[in-house]
Amino acid sequence: MKIKFILLLLAAATAGAVWDFHFKPPAPAPARAPAGSMKAARKILYYQSPMHPWIKSDKPGKCPICGMDLVPVYEGDAMAMSDTNLVALNTDCVSVVNVQT
Repeated sequence: MKIKFILLLLAAATAGAVWDFHFKPPAPAPARAPAGSMKAARKILYYQSPMHPWIKSDKPGKCPICGMDLVPVYEGDAMAMSDTNLVALNTDCVSVVNVQT
C-alpha cells in the first residue's frame, strides 16, 4: 500500500513538472543594441573593483582582495572623477535607494 502511494505521488510530481515545462511560455530574449554602437559610444577608461574602488587595472580581471570581477569605468561616468570623497549616484541608483532632497 505504501509503495503504491509513493508511486502515485512520484507520478503526480512528474506529471506536474512536465506540464509546467511544456506549457510555460518561454522567457523573452533581452533586447540588444547593434554590435558596434555601444563600443563606439563609450570608451573604457579602466577597470575597478566595485567593493574596493582603489583597486584599478587597465584590463578586466578579479579584485585581489575580494575576488569580485572588476567592472569597467567609462569615459564621462561620474565614477571617473578624481575626488575620492564624493559619492555620485546615477538616476537608477537614486530611485532604488529612494534619495529625496
